[in-house]
Amino acid sequence: RLAMVDVVDLALGNSPLTRQSWSQARAAAATYGSARGRWFPSINADAIGGPSQSVSQNPARVPAERTTVNTTLSLQYVLLDFGSRGGAMAAAHEALFAAGLSHNAVVQAVVLQAEGAYFSYQASRGLLEAARATTRTALANLSAAERRHDVGLATIADVLQARTALA
Repeated sequence: RLAMVDVVDLALGNSPLTRQSWSQARAAAATYGSARGRWFPSINADAIGGPSQSVSQNPARVPAERTTVNTTLSLQYVLLDFGSRGGAMAAAHEALFAAGLSHNAVVQAVVLQAEGAYFSYQASRGLLEAARATTRTALANLSAAERRHDVGLATIADVLQARTALA
């Protein structure tokens, strides 16, 4: 037997709708983080180098080996963008908020479906048990009617009524 908490947990864990809405919310969070990154400077560093040999015009001289390294470092920072970064970040924040609300709505819909299915199942089980109890009562009534008929206390109509009730 499953409790309603278990049914809701299974529904949320196996629903493709919740998986999809969670992925969309995570993507919106990543977009917001990317939009916030525009406020930071970008730094590029390059290093190029290695051993090199110089070739001299004098054949008596041994070529000299040298190691050369050229490094570059660049820093870029946007000072004025006329509100582009702030607008992009605000839009990404609102999209993140909307994705979160959408995910909550999907979760609530899945929980509502699971609860409805659980209560329908419980009602069906109750109806089945009631039908079995009714059948047991009808069998007992039929047996009693047949015994009363056998001893002469009931008519054949009483037995037929009990059979009809059982059917």
